[in-house]
Amino acid sequence: MSGPLISTIHSVTYHPSGKWGYLFNTAKSVSLIDANGKNVAGFPIYLPGSATAGLLLTDFYNDSTYQFFIPLSNKRIMGYAITGKALPSLNPKITGDKPLSLKYALLRNEPVVYASSESKKLYVWKPDGIAVQHGLPIGSDFMFSEDKLLLVDSSSQTVTRYTLDENLNAIQPLPVVNADSGTVKLLNTLIIGNSRAGLTVYDFNGKPLNGPMPH
Repeated sequence: MSGPLISTIHSVTYHPSGKWGYLFNTAKSVSLIDANGKNVAGFPIYLPGSATAGLLLTDFYNDSTYQFFIPLSNKRIMGYAITGKALPSLNPKITGDKPLSLKYALLRNEPVVYASSESKKLYVWKPDGIAVQHGLPIGSDFMFSEDKLLLVDSSSQTVTRYTLDENLNAIQPLPVVNADSGTVKLLNTLIIGNSRAGLTVYDFNGKPLNGPMPH
């Protein structure tokens, strides 16, 4: 391996016959190993830059045709098919500044990949690589849910939910979590608040699910 793991280890079917393996990445490369621990043909992939986060594994149309994407520190996002071949439409995508994380969502019932960046901008692409233009505010992190957007403000103390109009402009802002001089983070479909009272887990609507758990 080219260095420590920085991604989740994904169990994925990589062959139509049902062969499966483990997909993961370091800062310098992506590996797919079979059930016996051997490299699958086409792997490892050596990245043209240093990854800033773990890979994002997607199956846009739920047909087991997998793709994966990796943000790089040189302002690029690389996209590959599960065969290890580069995706022509998403390899690379150039961003205005360093992308820090990648996520996947259904937006208006259409799959999209989106990246939040070092300058708190949001980049959104369709599976064909076409950039989605939007009028969304900047923030520390983002999470889509159909026609809604969660945004962590620049101070990382408040999560606000926006409804999105047909042009992807954010309207009807509604604060859903305030960490009381602490911090908040988005994790999968949950919000984690870290305040003076302790850790609290919230759902997408800001409803407390657990906590506060004292430090």
